[in-house]
Amino acid sequence: MATTLVKFTTCTGAHWVDVEACRTVSREDFDRIPADAVLRSADVLLTMDGGPSIGKPVVFGLDGDFTVDSHVAILRPNIEPRAVVYLLASSLGQIQFQRAESGASGQTSVTEEDVRRFRFPSLPADTFREVIERFDSERAEVARMRAELKKRERESLDQFQAELASEAITRP
Repeated sequence: MATTLVKFTTCTGAHWVDVEACRTVSREDFDRIPADAVLRSADVLLTMDGGPSIGKPVVFGLDGDFTVDSHVAILRPNIEPRAVVYLLASSLGQIQFQRAESGASGQTSVTEEDVRRFRFPSLPADTFREVIERFDSERAEVARMRAELKKRERESLDQFQAELASEAITRP
């Protein structure tokens, strides 16, 4: 039985893992990796290289056996994981990634040491929770609106195609 490997290209800018884009590794290979490389719920995954892919943070929350490739760091923060993701994804976090990047064009990377030097404002845990809950609520509403728009677009396309077909049938 195979297990799943999360690659840097599967960590999306939308803060989720694209499971369909992950690749699998054999159970034999998976069983040989160190325990700290096996993903746990609430781990923060962070893309560490690849030019435009650098600095994409994701809270991991999938069931099953997962690990990462060498381009993804596993962070196990002692604060709310969503706070870490949102801070790293913020303009303040992204500027720090840009400053820390090294290497040739298209082959740049950031080290774990670089990330440890990143600095963010310190807020009380309750304040973080409130801001995160508001942001999550807004993101859920945006996702709902996107789904509705996608449905409307599909319905419009279906109607357009039906009208075209009807016109083609009724014309001599």
